[in-house]
Amino acid sequence: MTIKHWSLRIDEEGIITFPDDFLEVTGWKPDTKLQWDINDDGSISLTEVKEPDSGKAQPES
Repeated sequence: MTIKHWSLRIDEEGIITFPDDFLEVTGWKPDTKLQWDINDDGSISLTEVKEPDSGKAQPES
């Protein structure tokens, strides 16, 4: 797996605009849910939150 890094700006209203190449690589869309993790060096990692497939049977607890 190839890991890529982007530096993104946050505007004065706190909005981040993702570049087209970033969205193409990640496959993210405007409604994609993301998890934010703040790393020890102060950088932020974003990870897509995968929803469970509602069409599959879930194991009973």
